[in-house]
Amino acid sequence: MSIILPIVSLLAALCLHLFPITALPHTHHFPREDGTPLQPIPKDHAQALEFRFQPLLDFDTDSCYNVPAISPDGTITPGLEPSNDTSSCRQPSVLDNSNVYVRGHCNRGWCAFVYSYYFQMDWAASAPLDKWNHRHDWENVVVWEYRGTARSVAVSCHGDYESRAAGDVPSALSPAEFPLPDWDWLPADEATHPKVVFHKSGARTHCFRFAKDGSGDEPPENAKGVWIRGGLLGWQGYLVELRDELRDYDFGSAHLPWHSEEEYTAELVKSMPQAAREDGFDCAYDEVPLFPGLPKPE
Repeated sequence: MSIILPIVSLLAALCLHLFPITALPHTHHFPREDGTPLQPIPKDHAQALEFRFQPLLDFDTDSCYNVPAISPDGTITPGLEPSNDTSSCRQPSVLDNSNVYVRGHCNRGWCAFVYSYYFQMDWAASAPLDKWNHRHDWENVVVWEYRGTARSVAVSCHGDYESRAAGDVPSALSPAEFPLPDWDWLPADEATHPKVVFHKSGARTHCFRFAKDGSGDEPPENAKGVWIRGGLLGWQGYLVELRDELRDYDFGSAHLPWHSEEEYTAELVKSMPQAAREDGFDCAYDEVPLFPGLPKPE
């Protein structure tokens, strides 16, 4: 499998490069302060390994759902004014109409995949403890794999990461409601998707945590009652113009993890497992720079 997966990933990446995704014409959909989300960039467009390890999400009832950060016509979401009322940011329809953004980095036999999720607001507490409240939020899950096998999963929380060995994180198949694309180059789905929950962290703001073993997080608390796999967009999966616009936008105190190359490198450093450090993984180097996150075929 360690040889097959990189080869099919290369073919997938080349297909995306030769046949780039274009924005679809549609009526402009302007967001409102009621939380109406943007239209997502349609469908899934990513590499085999990025699909293989894409997390499955649930959202505690005190937490927003993730939504698209940019629409196919380049509109950036305005977010929401922070509030303890989550009804405006938990619209059930968004569970079927969202995007997840992923960027990978590979060298020394390792790949790190940073899955980034956008939320319209983050609320901690009312005045006078409201200094942590903010419009816009980005949270990440980083999966570290070695030659086709997940070795570590890290979830972001308050600017840092909690990491666990991949074998200690509950994982599952993608649910029937969110099947992986039926593409010839994509291997059959396996229970390789780590389960992660978006929740309110005590008196502070929201962040990710690992799902609890057993029935602690079953059934999921979102409106569909299943673990959610959003539409996945890899580095080559959407127009460069849209990707650059999203990267360069100022989300205030929230940060897309690759807002700059320095920030992206820092995210990898913070989430990197010890084994990758010992193998000399270079967080600032990608062995196939035209296709980030693509392992070099052996």
